[in-house]
Amino acid sequence: DLDLRAVTERYLTQLRTQIGRFPDAIRPVIDVAEHQRLLGRPQDALATLRALEPAIKGDTPLSDRDDNVIWWWDQMSRAHFAAGDVPAAIAALRTASAIKEGNAVNVSQTINLANLQLTTGDPAGAMATLKPLDGAGDGTASPYGVMQVVGVRGCASHRLGQQAVADADLAYARSHSSDAPSTFTMLQLCRGDLDGAAASMIARLENKDQRHGALEELSTFDAPPNTLPRDPVDLALATLRTRPDVKAAAQKAGGTRHFNIQMSGF
Repeated sequence: DLDLRAVTERYLTQLRTQIGRFPDAIRPVIDVAEHQRLLGRPQDALATLRALEPAIKGDTPLSDRDDNVIWWWDQMSRAHFAAGDVPAAIAALRTASAIKEGNAVNVSQTINLANLQLTTGDPAGAMATLKPLDGAGDGTASPYGVMQVVGVRGCASHRLGQQAVADADLAYARSHSSDAPSTFTMLQLCRGDLDGAAASMIARLENKDQRHGALEELSTFDAPPNTLPRDPVDLALATLRTRPDVKAAAQKAGGTRHFNIQMSGF
């Protein structure tokens, strides 16, 4: 019976006070915008973020610039996407991904950019974006990060008909599925392997450490406030939810829900 929307509204009220308490910090602004977006108000989120834009783009001292400037751009991208503006969302992530981590490529934002390109119908662009991370398994990225590279590249290469690359990435994801269980399932869905995706989802539902993430994926959220085409993986996941074997396993694991807010990702 949890009214998650009401909880989020109350939490947003608390978050707003942090902007006044820490006027030279980026994180409180990001947090407010994130929760406005979760409530289906992307234009409010954009307005919140834009209030800090002159400081972000200028040389205004900000106490957490080094840690959070890329996440301001990431949140700007998410708000633009929620509002239905894909070019602006892509542009924001290009800016974020260009901000280096030390002297190295920005792993998280490069992956986010490639994933957004993939899910908005540009698998070739996603492949090109990921090229600097071809050697991510050498320690450039965490095991989880490597799985995100493999997941996006494996799906993009499949859609482009580059099956040797797609098959190699699927094999890696299968053997390292514990590093990111959701990524393996989503890669199976990208390839149209509903039986395989059902098997991996059921295995996650039976695993006490993985079932919460699996139940969240099988649960539903409010429809997004835009008319953008949905990614084929999302459509395949909707089909997976209806399978009797998956539904039975989900019920045994605690049951799915409908959450009356937006999904947290793109």
